[in-house]
Amino acid sequence: MTVKLKVVMMVFACCSYQSQAEDLNALKVKEYRLENGLTVWLNEDHSQPKVFGAVVVKAGAKDCPDTGIAHYFEHMMFKGTDRIGTLDYESEKVLLDSIAMKYDELAMTEDTAARARLQKEINELSIRSSEYVIPNEFNRLISRFGGSGLNAATSYDATIYFNTFSPQYMVQWAEINSERLINPVFRLFQSELETVYEEKNMYGDFIGGQVMDTLMARYFGPHPYAYPIIGSTKNLKNPRLTEMRKFFEDYYVASNMALILSGDFDTQQVMPVLEKTFSRIRSGNVPKPEKVMLPPFNGREKMKVKFPIPFIKAMGLGFRGVSANHEDQVALNIAVNLLNNANGTGYLDKLMVEHKLMGALAINESMNEAGILAVAIMPKLLIQSYSSAEKMVWNEINRVKNGDFSDEVFNSLKLEQKRQYASALENIDSRATVMMNLFSQGKNWNDYLNEVARIESITKEDVVQVAQKYFSNNYLCVTKSTGKYPKDNLPKPAFSPVVPRNADASSSYAEQLEKIPEQQVAPRIIDFEKDVKTSKLTPLVTLYTTPNPLNDIFTFNISYGIGALEQPELMQLTNYLQLLGTESLPFEQFRSRLQSIGSTLAFDVTPDAFVMKVTGF
Repeated sequence: MTVKLKVVMMVFACCSYQSQAEDLNALKVKEYRLENGLTVWLNEDHSQPKVFGAVVVKAGAKDCPDTGIAHYFEHMMFKGTDRIGTLDYESEKVLLDSIAMKYDELAMTEDTAARARLQKEINELSIRSSEYVIPNEFNRLISRFGGSGLNAATSYDATIYFNTFSPQYMVQWAEINSERLINPVFRLFQSELETVYEEKNMYGDFIGGQVMDTLMARYFGPHPYAYPIIGSTKNLKNPRLTEMRKFFEDYYVASNMALILSGDFDTQQVMPVLEKTFSRIRSGNVPKPEKVMLPPFNGREKMKVKFPIPFIKAMGLGFRGVSANHEDQVALNIAVNLLNNANGTGYLDKLMVEHKLMGALAINESMNEAGILAVAIMPKLLIQSYSSAEKMVWNEINRVKNGDFSDEVFNSLKLEQKRQYASALENIDSRATVMMNLFSQGKNWNDYLNEVARIESITKEDVVQVAQKYFSNNYLCVTKSTGKYPKDNLPKPAFSPVVPRNADASSSYAEQLEKIPEQQVAPRIIDFEKDVKTSKLTPLVTLYTTPNPLNDIFTFNISYGIGALEQPELMQLTNYLQLLGTESLPFEQFRSRLQSIGSTLAFDVTPDAFVMKVTGF
C-alpha cells in the first residue's frame, strides 16, 4: 500500500484583549422606529466588506392554519411588484384579476369536470399574462447590485427575507427591498403552484415526514402549531389568491415588521436612506387572534405511529415545554444539557456510550406560544423491550430531578451555555440570525444579553425545580409500529407550461435603478503579513494564528490535507473518535475535563480534509 505524504495545516484563533476593547462596537445593536412603525435594528461591523440584510415579518403558518398561505405568499414575494417584473402592468393586471377570480371559483367547485374546465381557463389566462412578465427580474436586480445568498423562510411564527450584499449598493438594496413590500403582484402563480406541490411531495416522500405530521397534530392539537407549515393537500389544491392578498394586507404592515442590517456600514449615513425607502411601507395594526392554550397531558397518554422500517424500535416521551419568552427557558436548557450535551457527558449520552441503549436524545425547542420538551429513545435491537428502555431513561431523568449532579458538572454546563451564546455573536451572519430570531420572538437585543447574565445567576436549585416541574408524570408516550401511512402526493397539474418570452428584458424600474450612483468603497484585502501570523513548525506543519477581537473564545483547528475523496472510511472515523478517550484518560474523564474548562472537541471530514476542532475559553 502506497502512503501519500500530506500537508498538515494548523489553524488557531485566539483572543487578544487589546483588540477586543477596540472591536466591541460590533456587538452593539442600535434600535430605531420609523414614522410608519417599522422597527430597524442596525449592527455595525467593519470586519468584513459585506452587509447582511433581512426583513422579518411576525406572521407565519400559525396565522393561517392548515392553508399554507404564509408559505405560498413567501414564494410569491419573489415574483415582483407592479413596477418590478412587468413590461405593462395595467394590461397584465386585467388578466391577473381574472386568474384570481377563477381560483376563488375553483376553491368552491367540487365537480371534477367543472374543476378541469376552470383549471384549463386558468392555464390559458396564465399563458396570456406571461406575455407581459419579465421572469426573475427581482432576483436579477439583487444580483446586479452586489447581492448573493437571496432566500426566505417561513416558520410557524414568522417569515423572513434575507441576503448578503456589498456595502456600496446600500441605496439600491434598500430601494428594491422596500419596493417589494409595497405592492407585490401574484404573477406566474401556476409555476409557483407546481413548485409548492413538489415541496409537499418531497416532504411526504421523506421517510419521517408523515410521522412528524402525525406527532405534531397530536402533540399540539388544538393549537395552530398542530398543522404543517406547508398546509394540507386539500387546501393546496384550492388556493385562493384573494385570501393571500388579505393575508398580506392584514400582516405585512410596518408595525409588524423589522429591518435588520449587520455589517460594513455607517449608521448615520444609512438611516436617511432607510427612512426614505422603508417609510413608504403602509402602517396598520395586525389582527389579534385569541391564543389557544394547550391542555396538560393526563398521566401517561399512549400513542402509536407507523414507521416503514422493521426490526428497529423507537419511542418518544413528550412533555409540555416552554415558550420562547418563558422565564424558565435558561434553567430548562441546563436541565436538558445534563441529559445530552456537546461533549457527550450527559446521562443519556452515557447510556449510548455504555451500549445500554442504541440512542437517546433530549429535545427542548421553543416557539412563540408553546414549546416541545421530549426524549427520543431507540432500544437495542430485538433484545430490549420498550418498558425496559423507558425505565432506564426515567432513572436518568430522575437523577436530574433529584439534584444528583455535582457542582463541577453544573458549573461546566453553565460555562458551555455562555460559550454558545457568545459564539453566536462572532460573525456577521450568525449575529444577524440571532437578531432575526429575537425580533420574531418579540424580544430585543438587551433580552439576549440579559439571558447571558441570567445563566450566571442560575442555581442548582433552579435547575432541579424546573426539571421537577416539566419532566412530570403527565406526558405523551409514543411507540413505533412497523407500517406506512398512505401517500398523500399531489399530482403535477396537466397544464400547458407557462414560458415567459421576456427573460432578457428590463422594466422601466430597473432602468431607473441604474441611474442611482454607487457609493465609493475602498477594497480591503487580507494581508497575510499583518493580519495573520504564519509559523512553520515543521516541513509539513504550518501554524496560522489570528486574534478574536470580540470575546475570550478560541477556536483551534488541526486540518489534515486528506479527505473523504481519497479515504472514504474517514467518514466513519469522525463518528468513532467522538466515543474515545486518550491513553491516560477514559472517555468519560477526558470529556469531563474538557467540559470543566468550557471546551469542546469535534471531528469533521470534507472531500479534501480531515479536521479536529477544539473550542473553548
